[in-house]
Amino acid sequence: MSVTISKCRIVLIGLRQSFKSIRGMMEYSELAYLSNGEFKRLCGVSRNTFGERVEILRPHLDRAGRKGGQNKLDVENQLLLGLEYWREYRSQFHIGVSWD
Repeated sequence: MSVTISKCRIVLIGLRQSFKSIRGMMEYSELAYLSNGEFKRLCGVSRNTFGERVEILRPHLDRAGRKGGQNKLDVENQLLLGLEYWREYRSQFHIGVSWD
């Protein structure tokens, strides 16, 4: 029985990783290859503005070392998610599936 459960976990992990690779969403660290114009086209703000917003949001969103639940996404990805929501008018369901 435990062998079957282990195999199922491996399959589920593999499926989840495959889904993440085809979902089309990239984390902030994966956007380094974009030119400044392409970055602004994707996010709606320049890299400098994005960096300024991250520095403003970091004290409020970074929960490392605090009591309570921890964020699954770092501050950069939280901002990227918010900008995606405002720019593309995607539903929260679609964003949730993309950013699982």
